[in-house]
Amino acid sequence: MKIQALTILACAATLFAQAVSPSTKSRPSQGMNNTASAQEEPLSCEVSFNAVKDAYPKDAATNRAYAMVNARIKALKDVEKDSRTGAIYEADLKNCESSVELFKIQQSNAALRKSLDSLTQKNMAVQREIFAVKDSLIELWAGDALSAKSINAALNSERNRLERLNQETSEEQARMAEEQARLAAELAQKEKALAEKDSLLAKQKAEADKKLESLRSKTISVYKDARGTILSMSDILFETGKANLKEELKLNLAEIAAILKSLLSESKIEIEGHTDNVGSAATNQKLSEQRANAVMQYLVERGVEQKQLKAVGYGLTKPIADNKTKEGKAKNRRVELIIKD
Repeated sequence: MKIQALTILACAATLFAQAVSPSTKSRPSQGMNNTASAQEEPLSCEVSFNAVKDAYPKDAATNRAYAMVNARIKALKDVEKDSRTGAIYEADLKNCESSVELFKIQQSNAALRKSLDSLTQKNMAVQREIFAVKDSLIELWAGDALSAKSINAALNSERNRLERLNQETSEEQARMAEEQARLAAELAQKEKALAEKDSLLAKQKAEADKKLESLRSKTISVYKDARGTILSMSDILFETGKANLKEELKLNLAEIAAILKSLLSESKIEIEGHTDNVGSAATNQKLSEQRANAVMQYLVERGVEQKQLKAVGYGLTKPIADNKTKEGKAKNRRVELIIKD
């Protein structure tokens, strides 16, 4: 009977080991997706997203995060290439990258939930094995009273082993639950920060547009096109044939500088000088460059960061009206500030 008892005990131990040991079967690696040759350089957040999007767990929260990232990437790619500059676009690009990070956190959450479910199932299986061992040993005790002592020792040893395993499983479940809570808090914090940043940028943009619009006058026109917000200044604000700024222009530029510093500190501004066709092309080119540089220098003196500004002269090459008329020539003699959105 002792031999029979030991044999049953060994079989039971083998079953317990199989129940709690992780599967060692390897999964075949997923083949690399063939990537089509891109017609344009991908966005930085698009590259990060493409690296993880195909492997994400399929749950509702991750699907929502996936859709949000896709929407942000599409919105950024819909922007014309020439307009992909300035504070608003850069902020949208950073927000897209933050959305990718949120998506990764959501992936981690889903993976933790899956692992937690797996541990729960494993714990239930261990409990079932414990009860099965108890039943087997009780039968042995009833059949051979002399082997009860050794069987009881074996039972206690196995029970202790299973209890330790159960304790380790519980601790791992607690750790995963804590990590899941931490990730959820981090996700909520980043989502809140992203929403607040979007709201602040929208308010600053609206306030800047309102203040720039207030500068509209007979000598300054304000309008928008694909390049951004345009402030076009008539050449009567300069000394005739020179690049010297008149006082009226200085006052307007001081107001523009205040707006750029307080509300558009990250925007890029291109200052363009233009002339009519009176005189040689070389003379007009030089005058247009001097006027653009004079405006840029004055803005720097009023506190605008040099890195935001770029001055360029186009001479007579980009007329906006017919140079055959006096009115057309007057319109062509101008300096434009292009504030890129």
